[in-house]
Amino acid sequence: MDPTIGEVRVGCPESISAAVLQPIIEEFAQQYPRVVLDLETLNNLSVARALRERSLDVVLARGGWPLDNPELVSDLNVETLCNDELVIVVDSRSSLARRRKIDIADLRNENWILTSEDRLNYQVIAKTFARRGVAMPEIRMKTISVHVRANMVATGRFVSTFPRSVLALYQERFGLKVLPIELTDANWPIMIATLKNRTLSSVVERFIACAKSVAKSMTERPSKHRRL
Repeated sequence: MDPTIGEVRVGCPESISAAVLQPIIEEFAQQYPRVVLDLETLNNLSVARALRERSLDVVLARGGWPLDNPELVSDLNVETLCNDELVIVVDSRSSLARRRKIDIADLRNENWILTSEDRLNYQVIAKTFARRGVAMPEIRMKTISVHVRANMVATGRFVSTFPRSVLALYQERFGLKVLPIELTDANWPIMIATLKNRTLSSVVERFIACAKSVAKSMTERPSKHRRL
């Protein structure tokens, strides 16, 4: 059987498909143009189930529950694909973007777009405000959509959070600026997982190898966004 023909079923949340996954699939599609990539959007809660049901071959997910609990994923192979972190972002034309020094307390009265309280995006911001001794601001909009957040922040009227990896594709396109604010527990690694004791096809193994190679090159490449 030709190892360069087949299908790879990949699942990941939108924050990964909108960032790290794109250069991976671009590279893989060039190397293996006859392989079909079947991509599915899912959240961390459905990662293990999708692999156990064998509806997906491989998943990329954000570090955190349940992937950080060995007892809950003892039947999965879980590796760190690359490191990532959450950052606060505004429109590059806003007055906030022009400030060289800024404190989280300065954002208390801004219009925030976050996720629901049970997600890391919200929790990191809540912890950071609490560490500063400032009450959590009112949230004007709640959504997990990267596209909605990017478009709304680009209007200049909102503040939001993104994984830093997302900005590689969205920063210049939408005119976004990372604020120099240190967040509490903002590390948010990207994991890759498969089901243990399952024989993977050659094309799936090649996709995983490509994902690791591309992620490694992205991690090693200096990022101009780090200076923002």
